[in-house]
Amino acid sequence: MAASTLTGIFAPGSPALTETLRTLVVTPKRMVTPGETIRAEFSFSNLGGAPATGVRVRFALPSGVTHVSGTDAVDDAPLPPGEDFAAAQGAALADLPPNGLRHVACSFRVNDTIEDVTSFEFAAALASDQTAPVASNVEHLIVRSRPTLQNAETQVTIAAPDSPRPGDTITIRAMIANRGQSSAHDLLAILPVPEHTRYVARSARVGGRVLLDVHGEPFDYGSETIVAPVLFPGQSVVVEYQAAIETLVFTTGLLIDTLAVRKKVPSPSLSGGVQPAAPAPVAAAPAP
Repeated sequence: MAASTLTGIFAPGSPALTETLRTLVVTPKRMVTPGETIRAEFSFSNLGGAPATGVRVRFALPSGVTHVSGTDAVDDAPLPPGEDFAAAQGAALADLPPNGLRHVACSFRVNDTIEDVTSFEFAAALASDQTAPVASNVEHLIVRSRPTLQNAETQVTIAAPDSPRPGDTITIRAMIANRGQSSAHDLLAILPVPEHTRYVARSARVGGRVLLDVHGEPFDYGSETIVAPVLFPGQSVVVEYQAAIETLVFTTGLLIDTLAVRKKVPSPSLSGGVQPAAPAPVAAAPAP
């Protein structure tokens, strides 16, 4: 009976149980990071005059974590093979005698890639042949993660003729890759036209798509052209445009930012995880 009553107890939309047994402890508290291990411990006792039979305990398994196999324990001893506190029916435990106390625990691992400020709710539920399910207190944890845009794949390249001359066209291209733990939102690229060149109108592209509703230079310091509303971990975006050479020496560099970070952090250091890439100097040799 206890197994069936615990099935679906933590499913989305299921009625919440009253937090009767407020003995759940989760470590660490309040905040976790991607890849971190969370330990959940729960204690309960039998205050009745008869043994509790068919005792089962189940821990909630929030989205964004995985149950670490082999970490389940009861009274500091490994749980018997085949039992799992995170299973839909929970894990079966030995009968609990009158005035008996039991301590159970298991571990969870936060996913390596997960959105910043994701919220976890951890809880435990207990049932037996003689009692209806009762719940523990609910413990809340917040994930802190960040995108990483400064990496070996984020770079600026310039394609130019082998023997460039004034009036020739060059292509400035930036590959922006997110190799971090969470998404970058409202991503903008500041990729100004190199000195001694002029922007070729309507040549700007983002991910191969022409930017049509942009007046003037689309990636200049004041343009704030969003090149990706969301750049998920593992994704990349290519930004490019053409410029005409006016003289034969020019340089360019790439500055990556997000509107969210810029609004929240007014200081020049982009502490939200989005860092500027170093300028990429380019020199064109004069024609013979």
